[in-house]
Amino acid sequence: MLYNNQIINMSPINKLTKLTFLGLGYNQIIVVPSIENLTALTYLVLSNNQIINIDELFNLRVLSLVNDDISCTDLKNLKTTLSSTDIISWSCAN
Repeated sequence: MLYNNQIINMSPINKLTKLTFLGLGYNQIIVVPSIENLTALTYLVLSNNQIINIDELFNLRVLSLVNDDISCTDLKNLKTTLSSTDIISWSCAN
């Protein structure tokens, strides 16, 4: 887990292809890039960041986006595309 480390850029994580759990809560992430290379990733915690945009997410079983700045419309659209995700916890900015 990399909680509370002032992380802004998630891009380098895309090289960790065998990663299954990623906890990046309480950082300063604004944009979540595509993580299509992380085919083993099933658990992603991004709560308490400043996220306003999320690219495609794949293979997740758990996704947490509580207390981020993403809009309700974007979250609803994301939730629709993540039909295989078992647990989605989220709150939206408007």
